[in-house]
Amino acid sequence: GLGNVIAINLPDGAKDVCIAYARNATGRVGFQKMIDGLSWQKIVPDVNAVAVKDLGWPEPASSEAFHGIAGDFVRTVAPTTEADEMALLGNFLVGAGVLFGREAYASVGHVRHYPIEFLLMVGDTGAGGRKGTASSDALPLFDMVSPNFKKNHTLSGLSSGEGLIKALMRKDDENESMTLRSFLVYMSEFSSLLSVMKREGNTMSAILRSAWDAERLRVMTRKDALDVDDVNLSFIAHI
Repeated sequence: GLGNVIAINLPDGAKDVCIAYARNATGRVGFQKMIDGLSWQKIVPDVNAVAVKDLGWPEPASSEAFHGIAGDFVRTVAPTTEADEMALLGNFLVGAGVLFGREAYASVGHVRHYPIEFLLMVGDTGAGGRKGTASSDALPLFDMVSPNFKKNHTLSGLSSGEGLIKALMRKDDENESMTLRSFLVYMSEFSSLLSVMKREGNTMSAILRSAWDAERLRVMTRKDALDVDDVNLSFIAHI
């Protein structure tokens, strides 16, 4: 059959078809009989005559969104940059979550929810978007709070789930005394990650889902199993 039909802001006639189909018709034959009894001039209007509503830019967030130190940061930096305030706030919150690691969490029942955040910034490429500007304004702050934050806690250039786990394991080996086992994946081009995940057999999507759920990250279907646990992994990407 044709499946369920949802009518939202359809022209007169088309909406009648949808409602009648949903209430009375069964199968393609019944639907066709209703169509035959209606004027197609009403159902299919001139495309050029249909007004497209410009939704414009979203309304600014309320003051409650800019709470505490994060809000202070945005109010301090916003007058000096072309980056969007919400992009500044998002980058700050993700970076702060990486800095907090597993010492900060909220309990829901018996489950601990850590400050693991995935941020995707969507905007025009080049001067119109300023996505990179927001990240470059916010993330260096964490090097000031925790020396070598970028060197020790950021990852990029991912190509597979196995590669991601290897990178985390290598970070552990390079910093045996590191108590903060929390990392930020930074990707200036999210489309490259989408291309990677399309490849047959690529495990990146599954590994990122496990990371989002704060689960153990491992790939066991190979001779040398890859395994890393008790790691927070957050994500910032641009598209």
